[in-house]
Amino acid sequence: MRQRHLSHWLLTLLAVLALALAGCGREQAGGGGAQSAPGLSDTTVKLGISVPLSGPVSDAGQAQVAGAKAFYQATNAAGGVKMADGKTREIQLVYYDDAYEPARSVQNFRKLVDQDGVLACVGSLGTAQNAAVMPIANQQSVPQVYIASGASLFSAASRQSSW
Repeated sequence: MRQRHLSHWLLTLLAVLALALAGCGREQAGGGGAQSAPGLSDTTVKLGISVPLSGPVSDAGQAQVAGAKAFYQATNAAGGVKMADGKTREIQLVYYDDAYEPARSVQNFRKLVDQDGVLACVGSLGTAQNAAVMPIANQQSVPQVYIASGASLFSAASRQSSW
């Protein structure tokens, strides 16, 4: 029952994110314009994650990706995510190795946003990594959600760092 509640909550959050971004000014990769949200098509929601798949904490990063993939595959197998616009979409996950290095996290974030055109970055691991990405996420209006960090930095100044 607890997992069902968490699943419902995550799906609701994704729907809210999609609606919130539908009117934002960030252009889609490939010049799709500001009319539609990046990473959101009629059939898919594209999410990104940068985690350490190599390096000193690669076990944690591999577990993070495996958990996300398993959850999204189960969601897709159950029919996908029904969003507020009435459309049902499957979740696509794009992920890259940052080796637990903040500079690589920034490179991966830019690639996820600029080349892959993700709607949001979900579940990135590490305080220094997410802190390095945060100003860029705010500047480009890209949500960073479910950050894996124990630091209050990401919630303490939510008005100044709303993305």
